[in-house]
Amino acid sequence: MLSVKDFGAKGDGITDDTYAIQQALNQRKSVYLPAGDYRISDTLVVPTGTRMYGDGVYATKIVQWRDGVPIIRVSGSHYSIERLYLLFLNQQNESTSGGVGIELGDAQTSAGAFEGMVQYVNIEKSFRGVAIPTWAGQPFAFQNTFRHIRVLDHWDYGFHLGGRLNIGLTTNTFINCYVLAQSDQPNPNSKGFYLAMHDDFALINCAVDHVAQEALKIEQCKGGSVIDFHAEECRVRQNYKQVVHVHNSNVWFSNLQVIYTIIENISTEAYLVFVSGESHVHIQNYVDRDEKILNSNQVFSIVKDKESVLTVEKKKSNLPPYFQGKYLSEHKLYESSNIPTEGNWKKGEIVLNTNPASGGYVGWVCTQAGTAGSAKFHPFGKLES
Repeated sequence: MLSVKDFGAKGDGITDDTYAIQQALNQRKSVYLPAGDYRISDTLVVPTGTRMYGDGVYATKIVQWRDGVPIIRVSGSHYSIERLYLLFLNQQNESTSGGVGIELGDAQTSAGAFEGMVQYVNIEKSFRGVAIPTWAGQPFAFQNTFRHIRVLDHWDYGFHLGGRLNIGLTTNTFINCYVLAQSDQPNPNSKGFYLAMHDDFALINCAVDHVAQEALKIEQCKGGSVIDFHAEECRVRQNYKQVVHVHNSNVWFSNLQVIYTIIENISTEAYLVFVSGESHVHIQNYVDRDEKILNSNQVFSIVKDKESVLTVEKKKSNLPPYFQGKYLSEHKLYESSNIPTEGNWKKGEIVLNTNPASGGYVGWVCTQAGTAGSAKFHPFGKLES
């Protein structure tokens, strides 16, 4: 075990410790950062076979004084990063988009990050918390495990893995990871997890809180599992009209909760969960409740487009019928005194009659999809005279 103090690091919050810490990491051994505030001015590179650890997230702090560069970059395999608090001195944003807490792989050298572990780490004020570079090269990340990571007050995504065809992403696992945006003054760009072109990933007991856009976006993933995912007080807005979005992916969900969602200023339809493209999605145990609607139109719980295959088991929802619309068993459920005269309709969607009378019907079911003018409805539940 090597201590960064043996290489001249001070940890006093004043001295620039970049060079001393990097010299220790270059030995490719177990590198210990005792409790303290370590000021740095460049990225710390963790090479193959290196363990980097501190005394805990509230004891060992690394503060990046330079904007637009990562705090830590992983370059190799069999690494470990543990028990650290990673903080940017200034809030990172679009103009400092390179300001990532932990960057997986080096896009310039095409070095990847694989068979590694990051655990018990807090990341604050980053552009993205944990990310793989996508702007050049062919980095890859597989069989990495991320445990007990908190991303706080970030600007873009808390976790961003994916985005290019030439980036190899497989079998990465996220356990007990938490993304929390600012709750008092939410950043309008903040999002939760983004996984793209990623095979056989697993999200286990992860949560997203107070983000202003999507809590979870999965696209073009051949296979993945999401177990015990919790999204709370996330916002749905005009250009980001879903909390969870699965596109062109095969994903299995177990215990998905979307609660206290704030839905504001939506002129068309909004969704808590939206499945699109040629996706195959199975959801086991789904709960949504206590949504807050602000100046919005119709809100639906789970919606899929016509190309996707979706199954939902044991759905529990008390989503109220705002603006005459809610969602029931994968189909819209509306209330009206007549057959609809507006909107797009899918086969199987139901309209309940709000003015039933003897000799009339309980409601109508759509038997041919289309707009209100072309869709066909058939009455059901004839009432005796």
